[in-house]
Amino acid sequence: MRFIAVVVTVCSIAFVGAYSSEQIDLTMGRSIRAFDQYELRGTSTRISRVQVRDRNDSLNVVQADTIIVRISALCRVQAVTTDGQEAVKSIKIRHAFAEHNSQTSEILPPGTELLASFSDTSTVILKDSIPLPADVMANLVPVIRSEGGKRTGEILDPRKKVGVGDTWPINVTALKKTFDEVGKKRAKSVKGKVTFIRIDSGSYMPAAVVEMKASAENAVGEMGGLIPTSSKLRAEIMLHVPVDLRYPAIRTASQTKVIAYFGKGKDSAVVEFSVTDDLYFER
Repeated sequence: MRFIAVVVTVCSIAFVGAYSSEQIDLTMGRSIRAFDQYELRGTSTRISRVQVRDRNDSLNVVQADTIIVRISALCRVQAVTTDGQEAVKSIKIRHAFAEHNSQTSEILPPGTELLASFSDTSTVILKDSIPLPADVMANLVPVIRSEGGKRTGEILDPRKKVGVGDTWPINVTALKKTFDEVGKKRAKSVKGKVTFIRIDSGSYMPAAVVEMKASAENAVGEMGGLIPTSSKLRAEIMLHVPVDLRYPAIRTASQTKVIAYFGKGKDSAVVEFSVTDDLYFER
């Protein structure tokens, strides 16, 4: 048994080494098939802070919140869009917890069965054909998302074969499509690059690890119904996609930071919002 384990390890290293030294087709936008099944494990951390400038020109924190959502669930895809993005999926909760400013509570009990449907404008999650309460939805939407499809590839895909260590620019036009209508018109200095970091053999299949870093000015169209005077957006995404192009992503980790400024001088406000997600998909 020990001999077999050593042989498997050596073969795995050789396999990954071969990929690491050659140029490969690397497509990040992967289609998901109807009736695909997988285990979702994920964490989403949302940190918000609101500061207001007083008459002494000092910024005072008037609101600060941290919410951490942890989930484990079994997902089954019921329907997909024409480009392979999830449109409807059923979810069976294994565990789901929310921690709000260090106070932890259960979002839904184990065994709860849900049905989620997705569109470009909204997510609807039903339990026994009834929409979930707004507070439960707010906690689940960051971790129960529409996965797959070609849109990620439109932003990140290289235009030719690449090897470990290569970098290339993002598709700025495709990234802008993800902004709201006001953000599309106001955004400037939109830029970013993608780096092929490594081949990871630690998962159940060899995966290419790709990192995107992007930034933009004034890309935030609205926050709470108000349009910022100015804003800054910074986003980082680490994507793990199998070297075998037939399979979708097995992990996505991202961090997005937004700083929005409202007004100038006395009574002006600064809103900071940070979202960190780490989702695994085991098939």
